[in-house]
Amino acid sequence: MRPPSYLVVSVLTLVAQAVCAEKFIPQSNSSYIDVQGTAHITRVVPIPKTISPEAQKSLARPMSDSEPEPSIAEDRKQGEEEQERLAKQMQPTYPTTLTRDKIADVPVRVITPVNIPPENRDRVLLNVHGGGFQADWGSVSETVPIASLTKTKVVAVLYRLSPENPFPAAVDDTVAVYKELLKTYKPQRLVLGQAQNLARRAVGLDKSRIVSSVQCRHGSHVHGSSLTPSLALRAIL
Repeated sequence: MRPPSYLVVSVLTLVAQAVCAEKFIPQSNSSYIDVQGTAHITRVVPIPKTISPEAQKSLARPMSDSEPEPSIAEDRKQGEEEQERLAKQMQPTYPTTLTRDKIADVPVRVITPVNIPPENRDRVLLNVHGGGFQADWGSVSETVPIASLTKTKVVAVLYRLSPENPFPAAVDDTVAVYKELLKTYKPQRLVLGQAQNLARRAVGLDKSRIVSSVQCRHGSHVHGSSLTPSLALRAIL
């Protein structure tokens, strides 16, 4: 019995789509501007050989770039779940104690190393987490490794999120926590750990009192990049 013609056409269409998709995968960098003035830019980024085999394997997974963006609610839920998962998963490698608190009436996470040497007890790292200003994708992943490796307490500001709290709400929360911490810590012993542009804006608001900024992120989620504890060490020490 011959298959229906519509079934044959459907199969051929799927095969053609697969072949076209494979055929048009860019193999080199290119850029041009069309007659409407739209820029078309292609950048082929190979998997770096300098990262671990596990990271290479993770990055090598085929992924579609046409998947719909999650809603803000979904993004926040995923980010919160990721931070709670990492809070437990990181403990064998980066032992710390995590608590929630409020400073200057702003919610914060406080990440404390298991053993803080006497010379570090009067210093603190203020973290401003990543997440596109609309979700928390870093209050744990960016802070736990740094706290553990530097033996320094970290305070992560759980600032108000956009779009319901537009700029400068997040900056205001960060500056409020910073000023409150200055009542306990000397400016020379308080370091701002920046996430994306927020910390740079906060530095701009009070650059005479914030002595350093350092970018410290952990590469365990899509919003972060490579962990660089040496940056934190250079800034804090």
